[in-house]
Formats: sequence, C-alpha cells, structure tokens
Amino acid sequence: LNGNRLPTYQRLDFSAAYNWGNARSKGKLGLSIFNMLNQKNIGNIRYDIFRPEDDPLAVPELIRIEQFFLRFTPNFFIEFTW
Repeated sequence: LNGNRLPTYQRLDFSAAYNWGNARSKGKLGLSIFNMLNQKNIGNIRYDIFRPEDDPLAVPELIRIEQFFLRFTPNFFIEFTW
C-alpha cells in the first residue's frame, strides 16, 4: 500500500521446537520470538483530513497516522497428541 513511502526496517525472528514421543503419545514444545531487536518499525501510514466542526471556513489539516508492527513478542507453545 505505502511501499514507496515507507522507511526500511529491521527485524530478527527466532523459532525453535522440540518433538518427543513414544508409542502412545507425542508432543511438541516450542518457542518463537518475533522482532528480537525490539525495533519500532512502521507498517502502514494513513492520512486523514481534519476539519473543525465549529468553524466551517477553517482550512482543512492533513494528519499523518503511523501504524507500527509489534515490538518484541515472545510466544510459547505446547502440543500433545495421543
């Protein structure tokens, strides 16, 4: 959407999983970390036009709204099957 206007960004993700099991059951334990560098990366830029309601002759103002990706996000999971 804003590919030509967005700044470059850095992100480092990590994921690891351990599988175990026997004849009756299996399992998986894992960890994933998104944005290990904890960078504040812009994901989208929106523009809005603001017009004061009480003054119809006022000049409209263009407002830039930056939406950011998630910062440091750890995730843990465990899965059992039998």
